[in-house]
Amino acid sequence: MQTGSVHSDASQDILLSAGSGRQEDHAVSAQGRLHALLDEAVAYDAAAFDEDLPVDGGDLVEWFALWRLDARAALADRKGAR
Repeated sequence: MQTGSVHSDASQDILLSAGSGRQEDHAVSAQGRLHALLDEAVAYDAAAFDEDLPVDGGDLVEWFALWRLDARAALADRKGAR
């Protein structure tokens, strides 16, 4: 992949990749969003899960319902970027 340097008004270098654009940037941001959602899921009440301690089922279901909406939106964004 070739890269080139473009100077902005502030004389800062911005590297541009050949073939990059909004769609590629969107795919990268969607991938980062999915990664963040996985991190959030693994971190949810991690100490209790790791130590095999009780977890409030109602709180978990409430959290999961909201997390699932975010995950579904992130997956839709990722599919739309392809």
